[in-house]
Amino acid sequence: MNRINLGDIVLRWRRPIAAVLLAITAFMAYQATKVSIATRFVDLFPAAHRNSKIYERYGQYGGADTTVFMLEVKHGDIFNIDTLTRLQNIHYAANALPLVNHNEVFSLASYQTYYVRASPGTVEYRCYMYPYVPKNKAEMDALRETI
Repeated sequence: MNRINLGDIVLRWRRPIAAVLLAITAFMAYQATKVSIATRFVDLFPAAHRNSKIYERYGQYGGADTTVFMLEVKHGDIFNIDTLTRLQNIHYAANALPLVNHNEVFSLASYQTYYVRASPGTVEYRCYMYPYVPKNKAEMDALRETI
């Protein structure tokens, strides 16, 4: 009986087998260069959560690690003492939250939100309404004009 020995076949055809294996390896190595390995921070959040859906719908919503607050006035505009006091309270409350980067909490009530006014011989940096909310109509009108 004539038995076929696999070892004999591999040794007899070693060069063609090596060429095929090298060709397959080269093809796989070339395809591996096209694989992209990256992690998007938003992928770490639950896709079904409403904030994740808002982020997908509105790219400028803030971000996966950012919270944006909006204060809406039903009648008129924000330039009244009650609304600006609420804005200041929201700002201070958000800044007081644990694990908040205090250098990235911005609003009109922030000392980091300012405007530049050029005067002869100097450039002045002024906060919009830090540390106080405007107290009267003249101050409120000045804030409105500045903004």
